[in-house]
Amino acid sequence: MVRDLEPSAEAADLRFELRGERLPLDHGQALAEAVSEHLPWLADEPAAGIHAVRGAAMDGGLLGISRRARLVLRLPRARLEDARVLAGRSLRLGGETLGVGEGKEWPISPSETVYARLVIAGPEEEAPFAEALGALLEAFGAACQVVLGKPRSLATREGERRGFSVLLHGAGPELSLRLQERGLGELRLHGCGIVVPYKSIAAV
Repeated sequence: MVRDLEPSAEAADLRFELRGERLPLDHGQALAEAVSEHLPWLADEPAAGIHAVRGAAMDGGLLGISRRARLVLRLPRARLEDARVLAGRSLRLGGETLGVGEGKEWPISPSETVYARLVIAGPEEEAPFAEALGALLEAFGAACQVVLGKPRSLATREGERRGFSVLLHGAGPELSLRLQERGLGELRLHGCGIVVPYKSIAAV
């Protein structure tokens, strides 16, 4: 972790407790729709994102969640208070209902290495995807080492979308903050392109 720069002044995560047992394994579309019912302005915030909920895969295309599971929104700081209205609401996803608890702010901090679980940038084959990703990074002024990891897919109402996990090393503290604040590629409300500090090679 880089220690010589303060956490982001532009964006932060808002982490809500979740009450429930399971949700669809591929829940990006359903979660985006459920949250947007309560936060109709969310789609108009281009840098906003919704992290995929963590849990354990179950039979029947479901994801089991524990009491430690969180609903995490990546938001501009100006929208944090607006998003707190989610507390106490219910989210309905694919026949499952989740209760939302209180939200707590979590700062975005710089990191020498950052990671996105799934980046969708248009092309689905590795070589053209890498070229498209390079163009995105060039727009950030990024000069860093890029490692493409596992190909992944996401179900949407328009059909399946494919991309890759992406690790970026050596971006420097200021760039690592910008990448986390703005994200990479498409469908960030579906859990894609959300950049976080990198912790484990197993994630790639």
